[in-house]
Amino acid sequence: MDVTGRSIFHKKYGEGKVISLEDARIRVDFNGGERLFACTDAFVRLISGDDELITYLINYINDIESKTRELRSERLAMIERQLKERRTDAQENNGNCGECYNLAVNAVYCDGGRNDNAVGFNGVCSDSVLEQNVNATDGRWCTKHDCRCGVYAMEKGTAIRRELDRLMEDGGFVCPESRMLRDWVVSEGVDNDRRPRNLNIGEGKICVLTTVDPQDNEEDRYIFAIYIIGSIDKDINGIARVWADSRCRYAFSPEDAKKMKFWDFFPDEDEWGNDRFILLDDIVCETIIKTAYDLTGEEALKAMLYTFRETEG
Repeated sequence: MDVTGRSIFHKKYGEGKVISLEDARIRVDFNGGERLFACTDAFVRLISGDDELITYLINYINDIESKTRELRSERLAMIERQLKERRTDAQENNGNCGECYNLAVNAVYCDGGRNDNAVGFNGVCSDSVLEQNVNATDGRWCTKHDCRCGVYAMEKGTAIRRELDRLMEDGGFVCPESRMLRDWVVSEGVDNDRRPRNLNIGEGKICVLTTVDPQDNEEDRYIFAIYIIGSIDKDINGIARVWADSRCRYAFSPEDAKKMKFWDFFPDEDEWGNDRFILLDDIVCETIIKTAYDLTGEEALKAMLYTFRETEG
């Protein structure tokens, strides 16, 4: 079906005509102003008017997702083999620590609370970042029907925005990213079978928080915070929460964070496994902390390095 020239009505942008549909991206002209959207379920929920076009887009999305799942399954099988080898290497490098690892986290970019000294991850995303996250094609939480941000992106009302902000009050949160640097905690989440994940990490180990800005590529991933794990507990659903030691944690400024390129510490790799975590050995973590200290000169990082070395013997 040729969708070029077909009319749609978008809940936010109004009447528009489709210019093109290619590679799961749809370009629409709204009275001379062009916008490019990810062709996802979230986008379809925001349009109306041409039932034939909407049905076609739904089938198109389903077909793309089916092919993507097949390719991703093959790719992940290869990545998981590589990660298994890394876990074995980590165990050997960690000596008598046994199956106890450090952790790198793939966090969805969140600019909540961003300023000149803070990357974000402390509040609800801005409208522009929220909309990009909701319309992403990688299956992140922001795209799920249960996500309140998706409701806000679809309805776009002041009352709903206030509701999101209220969720952050009194220890509440909208998503794991929105509280990451407010509470200094990471949730291990669940595996594909919906059972709580067990990452085999331990107190005294390092947690490295990484992200990618919306306009950038995976190769631009940077480290925005580091902490020594102070404790690990479980929420009411049995999902593990990894808390920072309040004496050993450090968040980079936006300027310094961009200089801490995550993949520089893994020159031969640039992939994540079937979740948002990578297990790290002690040598890599010590290198990351030392690089951070050399970059910033912050005594907090120097103290973290000494503490980590003493913990690991």
